[in-house]
Amino acid sequence: METNLLNSDKNYIIVEKCDAYNAKAHFERGAKVLKREGATPVKWVHDDNFGHFYTLAEAQKVLLSYARKYYNEHGSAQEYSSVKEIENEYKELGIPSCNAKKWFKGPGFYENEEAVFLYNATCYEEDVVTYSIEEVDE
Repeated sequence: METNLLNSDKNYIIVEKCDAYNAKAHFERGAKVLKREGATPVKWVHDDNFGHFYTLAEAQKVLLSYARKYYNEHGSAQEYSSVKEIENEYKELGIPSCNAKKWFKGPGFYENEEAVFLYNATCYEEDVVTYSIEEVDE
């Protein structure tokens, strides 16, 4: 993997992890393997950035895009950016009080008033795969 020497704060990668049983269905040929169980890759670099590193903010945006795509396709969680947005939605639905101030942890995705992914997260779980942001030593 090559680094962008013009921007030294770009030293993060996105790593994909999966148990050995399910990894064969998720591992992308050619990905840099970081850990194996026997012959099966269980941790590898998830490279959507063509061999370049991310800044932390860029990597978090990538994880957000994965979460947004998944939750939009499956409809299992709602995306909220503020308590006011939640209160307005509940009001429109005719729900008198949602106590959003008690359970809102910040902008992100919520399912049954539980945060399932927040915008500033460094890890995202989707089914049997976990995506995480890791710093790379140069």
